[in-house]
Formats: sequence, C-alpha cells, structure tokens
Amino acid sequence: MRMLIEYRNSNAALLLMERALAPPLKPHLVNVKNAAIPVQGRLFKSVNLWQYYLELEEGLGTISTVRNAYDRALELKVVTPQMVLNYALYLEGENYWEDSYKVFSYLR
Repeated sequence: MRMLIEYRNSNAALLLMERALAPPLKPHLVNVKNAAIPVQGRLFKSVNLWQYYLELEEGLGTISTVRNAYDRALELKVVTPQMVLNYALYLEGENYWEDSYKVFSYLR
C-alpha cells in the first residue's frame, strides 16, 4: 500500500483498499473474533484499515466516493467518534450543511 503511494500510484492504492475492505457475501454471518475464518474474510471490519482508507479517499477521491466510503463504514459499524467528526467536517467543508448535521446522529 505505502509503496503504491510512494511511487505516486494513488489510483492503484485506492483500488487495493477497496478490494481489501470489500465485505464477504454474507457479512452478517461473519464472526470477526473467530480465528478459524481466514484473515481475508475478517479484514473488512478492521477499524485501522478503514481509517487509512477514509484518509486516502478524502485526499484523493471525489465528493461522491468519499461519501460512499463513509456511508459504508457507518453501515458496517466500524466507525470511531473521530471518524464521525471527520465526516461531518468534510461535509461542512463541501457545503453539505444538512447532511453534516445528520452525521451526528451516529454518535448516539
């Protein structure tokens, strides 16, 4: 990942992250604490990987890709309070005021 960014291949880095964070066909059946499941099947719930991906999207993606990435993270419930704040600030910076306020409902 970092090599792709160092060699200025940001599109490949984003594609790699999207592939790594793609949920399995039935994500609700995956127990991420079960060591019998291969790492590839549990990786989509990694908070650290999501943080890195969201930072990449904010820096390199478009408004719609950033919003899709944050919405996916919210659906999977892998967000931290800091991620929610970052999303709200991003939307506010792009003049999506109402959507920015709606994001705060996820902090409950």
